[in-house]
Formats: sequence, structure tokens, C-alpha cells
Amino acid sequence: MNKRLIIALALLMMFCFVSGASANKFSTGNWIIDDDSVLKPKQSATTDVVGMQAIYQRSTTSDTLLATDTGKIISISNIPSHDIVFTLPTAAKGLTYKFVTAVSGTDLTGNVILKPASTDAFRGVVNSAAATTFAAGDRVASPGTTGDTLEILCAETLYWDVISIRGTWTDSN
Repeated sequence: MNKRLIIALALLMMFCFVSGASANKFSTGNWIIDDDSVLKPKQSATTDVVGMQAIYQRSTTSDTLLATDTGKIISISNIPSHDIVFTLPTAAKGLTYKFVTAVSGTDLTGNVILKPASTDAFRGVVNSAAATTFAAGDRVASPGTTGDTLEILCAETLYWDVISIRGTWTDSN
């Protein structure tokens, strides 16, 4: 047991030396322990947080999401007078996305729209006592109100299940 511990410590020390870590900081490719001994993701010029993948994205325009974007939190800001449409990939088990409206500005008359593949449907979008049934290909929309949030997960092929909702999201066909 002691030999394994000594070998593990030696490898850790060697890694720190090779990676150029200072006495106050320890770093890997995606994470850093800062001067206050806090584990944090490294910063990047294009996204706020990096790890195994980018998990946070600021957006002010329409975008087509890919399956490789799974896990992203999309913060939508500065919604112009036209709609911002996010085209989702074909629903495949395990994919998940979260959309958060963080509006600023005064002329915000556009909507935030999530557009699934024509064969996919949303489940669990309820804003009142009357449940809304979404058909395959129906889009879900928010008026872009600050704080409107929708988190979706594909647990079953062909369906985007709403696992968290805040604000008004409706069927926009």
C-alpha cells in the first residue's frame, strides 16, 4: 500500500513539474486550482467555461445546435425586433439543453423559439391548467421575458421532455 502511495505522489509531482504548475497553482488541460485552493474551469475567449466541453454560450442571434452541443446552457440576450430561432438536432437519448433569457435593451419585441426536427415533439410544456399538446415539429416559444427558462432532455427518441420551465412558453407551430 505504501509503495502505491509513494508512486502516486511521485507521478503527481512529476506531472506538476512537467506541466509547469507553480507552487500556488495546479493545472490540467481544462481545470485549475487557483491561489485560494478553489477548483475552477479554465477560461476561454469564445465561451465562459470549458471542461469536457463548452457548457455555457451567450447568444444574440439564431443558431443551429448540434448533438455535440449537449449540456450547453444558452443565455439569450439583446433580443432584437425579430425572432431568435434555435434549431435543435434530431432528438437522441441523452441530449440536453437549457435556454435562459437574459434580456437587456428597450426594443425587445422578438420571441425566443426552439425548433425541433419535423419528426420530434415536445412533452411537458404546461403554462396553465390547460395542458398543451405538441405535435411532431411544433415549435415552442417564449416572448423573451427576462428569466424565461426552459430545460429539455431527450429520454426517449423522438421526444424533447421539458425537465424545468419558468415563464411563458407556448406552442408556436
